[in-house]
Amino acid sequence: MSSFWTPKCLGILLLSSALHAGVPEGSPGTTIQTRENLREFFVLTDPGSDEPVGIMALRRTAVMGGMLLERDLCYPDGVRVFESERWRGAGRRFIWREWGHPSRTGRTWIMEGQRGATDLNLLSWAGGPVQRLNLSASEGTLFPLEALERMRRLGPGSMRLDVVCPLQACVESVTLSCVGGVARPRGRPESQRTLRMRNGRGEEVGHWTFVGDSMIEQGWPSGRRAKIVDEGRYHALFADWSGQARASQP
Repeated sequence: MSSFWTPKCLGILLLSSALHAGVPEGSPGTTIQTRENLREFFVLTDPGSDEPVGIMALRRTAVMGGMLLERDLCYPDGVRVFESERWRGAGRRFIWREWGHPSRTGRTWIMEGQRGATDLNLLSWAGGPVQRLNLSASEGTLFPLEALERMRRLGPGSMRLDVVCPLQACVESVTLSCVGGVARPRGRPESQRTLRMRNGRGEEVGHWTFVGDSMIEQGWPSGRRAKIVDEGRYHALFADWSGQARASQP
């Protein structure tokens, strides 16, 4: 696990879930109108192996006055990464937390800002003094999990996006390209489409596959993939790894 959790990979991981901050070039940012709840569960694997190396859950929940988005990553060694994003009116707050690492203190990022504002407040803590930063942003800059919601509704084509990357304390401009019309899965009327993200240097930082507005797979540059599974499979792995973590405690 330690080789995966480098600052660069953590930045890519967060960008991967967020780099979908999608607003077509030249059009203003708009609030997502979707209000239905959603639950999706995934198993993570590495190239050349079907052995699970992690699990991921995506949750969208309508709450009073707004929306709550969550992304939960769990690993066999006890490491856990949790993201949440709350929208309420023009206000929004993003929280990223990592804990359970055997050799380092947990870390937390909290980011707040009004929708359409050109500055964002970022607070970070990693066991030492709290760090406070102010990030410059464009009016259309999106937070990570809202970006994923935008991706669910994008059709074929490409667009330039401004996406917040809290782990690197910056806003990055990326390009998202979508290819639709791929073979349809048996029994599913919606067409399958793949979205690929490239940074300003032309490097691919991730890709996502959707059927309708449901994500069925996510891929990282390392070759790691998250593939959708049923809820029972997800909870079985979670329970097994939680039991192992408790048993290993002194």
